[in-house]
Amino acid sequence: MNGILLIDKDTGLTSHKIVQTLRSRFRGTKTGHLGTLDPLATGLLPVMLGKANRLHSYLSQSKKRYHAVIRFGFSTDTYDCTGEPASEKIDIILDKQQVEDALSQFSGKIVQTPPLFSAIKLNGKPLYKYARSGKNPEVKTREVTIYKNDLLKTGKDTIELDILCSPGTYIRSIAHDLGKIIGCGAHLESLRRTGAGSFSIEHAARLEKITSGETDLISSGILLPMEDVLNQFKSSELFDETLISQFFNGIEIDAEGIHITEPTAEMKELYEPEENDYIRVFYNNILIGIGLLAEGKIKPKTVFRI
Repeated sequence: MNGILLIDKDTGLTSHKIVQTLRSRFRGTKTGHLGTLDPLATGLLPVMLGKANRLHSYLSQSKKRYHAVIRFGFSTDTYDCTGEPASEKIDIILDKQQVEDALSQFSGKIVQTPPLFSAIKLNGKPLYKYARSGKNPEVKTREVTIYKNDLLKTGKDTIELDILCSPGTYIRSIAHDLGKIIGCGAHLESLRRTGAGSFSIEHAARLEKITSGETDLISSGILLPMEDVLNQFKSSELFDETLISQFFNGIEIDAEGIHITEPTAEMKELYEPEENDYIRVFYNNILIGIGLLAEGKIKPKTVFRI
């Protein structure tokens, strides 16, 4: 069982719990997830099965898309609705223009401070463990990129956003910072991940549907074969047995004479720009590895023996 399983996570579940459940369902199959979702959040959680776990470093740079509901009037210590109030509660009627002006500050590259209640590690220990013990260590800021931040709806004291951002972006921090700018405090009311790179919530299934064993995961599109991912990379097909043997043995091969297919611009847009020129290598339509294309050579980086 090798591929990417698309889970539609329910609120209250941890990403780790989902992985544990799937390990019981697919016994003997290595299982890991791509990008933690907070227990509060719902939506898309791609899970790697079997050999697909070796694709983690290539897939982890996918842009993320979220539907967020932010409530104004007070902030919380966790930056979301699960925390304790951290400011005085204020009755507010939002002004749409004021909200749009504030949102304009969250476009392109921004610097944000992650919530203290987060899984980021400090000296090998998650920040939330410091917070729960009453400690307040300094949290380092990070640069992230907001590609899209569309205001979908403005209510009396809530807004709904469609956000496309770089991996590592904390939507909770955006909510908290918006509250600071408008001057009334704010926190994240709900969050749903709708996309991660080329993976979409439209093809995901809830955990109970998958664990029931009653659904054909591949024909339903819930489990994507390894051949159908990493479409942001170039691709090539090897036919010569000597070249295939070299690739399997980690020896770089001459790219001259090998037909190389370029990815679509749309597919490349779904991922963070790669500094390296990666290429998917196929044999008989089976993914046999990922190579690095440089100076007319394909150097094997990750090899799947068949």
